[in-house]
Amino acid sequence: MADINPNAEAKLRAKALMECDILNATPESMFDDISQIASVLCDTPIAFISFFDDTNQLFKSKIGITIDEIPLQDSICFNNLKSNDDIVQIDNIRIDTRFTNNPLLLEIPNIVSYYSVAIINDIGLIIGSLGVVSINEPNIITNEQIFVLKKLANQIANLLELRKQKIQLISKNDFLNPEQLADFISVATHDLKAPIRSIKSFLQLIEAKNKDVFDDKDVKYFKFVQDNVGIMEELILDLSQYVKIELLNQEKEDIDLNELVPAVFNSIKEKSFVKNVDFECEKLPIINAVSNELTLLFSNLIDNALKYNTLQDNIKLQIKYANVAQDHVFEIIDNGIGIDNEYFETIFIPFKRLHARSEYPGTGLGLAIVEKIIKKYKGRVSVSSSLGEGSKFTFTIPVK
Repeated sequence: MADINPNAEAKLRAKALMECDILNATPESMFDDISQIASVLCDTPIAFISFFDDTNQLFKSKIGITIDEIPLQDSICFNNLKSNDDIVQIDNIRIDTRFTNNPLLLEIPNIVSYYSVAIINDIGLIIGSLGVVSINEPNIITNEQIFVLKKLANQIANLLELRKQKIQLISKNDFLNPEQLADFISVATHDLKAPIRSIKSFLQLIEAKNKDVFDDKDVKYFKFVQDNVGIMEELILDLSQYVKIELLNQEKEDIDLNELVPAVFNSIKEKSFVKNVDFECEKLPIINAVSNELTLLFSNLIDNALKYNTLQDNIKLQIKYANVAQDHVFEIIDNGIGIDNEYFETIFIPFKRLHARSEYPGTGLGLAIVEKIIKKYKGRVSVSSSLGEGSKFTFTIPVK
């Protein structure tokens, strides 16, 4: 953007960050995932996402350091990005006389290579940085790695813009109809997916170009980055589905669950690579509902039943049905790992995970989506379970 008065620029930065509610030190998985991707991509023990308000550089996400903030006058990122160059490249900060007395080097004395790319908002203002840092010895990153770092920085900017628009929409909710909100979500989802697709394509090009020279460590790191990019893509999709459930009143139709549920099961079984499942399904009703909502409902419940199960050669899944007091009553019963009763309510809260993603993949939105769909149909959902003895999810949908 054009040069402006430093004081005016500082106020613009602070205003931009306040508009997207980012000025706090609370960790957020969406930013921590990007820091982790950057760290692994560049093989550096330190990575961070930081933002510049009017006085400080604030570290929103950080790996390998414990600093929460530093004054802007001591910020290596800020004082080298403010020239409107979009990257700082310091191959060896130890021999760069510009930083001889920098407080950061006194606090972390073994920093060597330092790279950061600008996070630029929709009006061209540099509001933060994504950085990677090596320690003890230089680690010169490649042009390809810089390209991916810039794409990740664009993704951060998109996330911030989405947060800002969400806050604005909440404040104007009375003036927007559900279709307008759903249109916004569709556009935002598309904008968020675009840089992820670019990153995935570029990673595939790098892999194809270097597959003959990758060692085991390279393969492991590369898989980690690709997996995390996939997680981000899955998270965006799940978030879109979660928010749209209550916004859209799509046309209902009579749906034969005797056809829908087995099709959902077979699709999930094939994708999950589970070979042996003892699947029993009682005769199910025909329900007047929205097809994709029932598909989402059963998909998430069946996926959980297959995923949270260590008995890969003896998985059992039952779906039972009864018509009780003007309610369709469904039970999804498995012999999986089970759930401690103290978490029976927690599991339906968005992003509340009981297990690390490395143990069981997923976004933490599956059961939240299930509950939201059931509530939309004026039904109820509950769980009964014991650790190591499987789980039973029971939900109702009123008979119309």
